Amino acid sequence: MLKRGEVSGPRPNRAVAAAALMAGILSVSGLTACGLSSSAVEASGLECRLPLGAGDVAVGYLTLRAARSDRITSVASPLTPAVEMHETSLEDGVSRMRRLEMLDLPAGERVVFEPGGRHLMIFGAGEIGRNATIPITITLQSGRILNLSFPCR
Repeated sequence: MLKRGEVSGPRPNRAVAAAALMAGILSVSGLTACGLSSSAVEASGLECRLPLGAGDVAVGYLTLRAARSDRITSVASPLTPAVEMHETSLEDGVSRMRRLEMLDLPAGERVVFEPGGRHLMIFGAGEIGRNATIPITITLQSGRILNLSFPCR
């Protein structure tokens, strides 16, 4: 008969338990060391360019890479009234900008927001000072939410 606190059966070997734990850690870190984890979205090159003079619209740039295909469904900031995705294109020698309601993130591909191409329009940013940071939330169709901090210059 067992006394209180005793466990029946063989006692776990600490070395075996430690090896199993280490194998689990290495397999997870191996996923990220080889690239993105299976559900990750990587954001890099975050930058906000504040308006010059009396304007109040800033521009945001970044690069995204998703491990799995996804879609940006909205962008927002608690510090500004609106953030929109835009794309600039050249049509018949004239530069045109259009709003993007959604944007696909193909698996494993870089999606770049850069001058002269895709970018974020950050409305109402005129009061934000240089060297500040603007928090921007990007919501994906999968339900993932990216909370990013854009350094301003």
